[in-house]
Amino acid sequence: TVTAQANTKQYDGNTTSATLPLVSPSLATGDSAVLSQTYDNKNVAGSPTKTMTPAIVITDGNSGANYTVTLTPANVGTITAKPLTFTGTSVTPKVYDKTLTATLVFTSPALVGVIAPDVVIIDTTGAVGVFTTSNVGTNPVTVSGITLTGAQSANYSLTQPTGVTGNITPRPITVTAVQTTKVYNGNTNAPLLARATITSGSLAPGDFKLLNWAETYDNKNVGAGNKVMTPTPANVNDGNGGNNYLITYVTNTTSSITPATLSVTPLGVNKVYDGTVNETLNFSDNRVAGDVLTIAGTGHFAN
Repeated sequence: TVTAQANTKQYDGNTTSATLPLVSPSLATGDSAVLSQTYDNKNVAGSPTKTMTPAIVITDGNSGANYTVTLTPANVGTITAKPLTFTGTSVTPKVYDKTLTATLVFTSPALVGVIAPDVVIIDTTGAVGVFTTSNVGTNPVTVSGITLTGAQSANYSLTQPTGVTGNITPRPITVTAVQTTKVYNGNTNAPLLARATITSGSLAPGDFKLLNWAETYDNKNVGAGNKVMTPTPANVNDGNGGNNYLITYVTNTTSSITPATLSVTPLGVNKVYDGTVNETLNFSDNRVAGDVLTIAGTGHFAN
């Protein structure tokens, strides 16, 4: 009796088995045999109970006629899918948008490992690319959803492309200083509510900048319609230290500082009678701290 034995192999396009059937009882001394077994077909379908059929060729000096042979098939065969790899996947560069979405490009896509003349076709209609981070840089992309079609596709499994990367570039915005007017106060600070704003581009959803951008005058001195306001560089709150943005700062050249109103109060000084009405005066004023002013004047007593 020649009984088929269990065998597992990866799909290779044929029905051969590396495992040999079992012979019972053994052949007579001096006789020999060539054993083999085959799958009922070459395909993965039917595993793990594919039919294994044994065969034997006996050498006994009588063309095997000295034996009565019973061949016993068994449903113990397994063929596993042959893994294929896929080449030709790239990612379209994109501007930072705080999402993980990657746009896949398939340039001359090819399957590696198909056994000729099998027909196996790549189907990328459901392919999805996902960045591992939304931040600017050259980042890994996880690819999924690529499938196989074709007459022999069921005999194969597909390993999704690995090592795919994509480039996320900084999001450009323009921040422009607003026209501002203030009363001279000895510094270059703009009023608190005078804030530079985004005039080109936009922030990605979820990113923010509190109070917009501060701005400063080019100098502290009075000027009408000719003062330059410059935005103060500051990062957008994007979870990446502001590195996801490329900010262009634009000045305003028509701002103003108006003169401050100076109030001066004369302070009289007592004196010893000298026969004149002349009075020496001191002065107090509301000048901006640090400014240097010379105030002069004369006074006289009524008599």
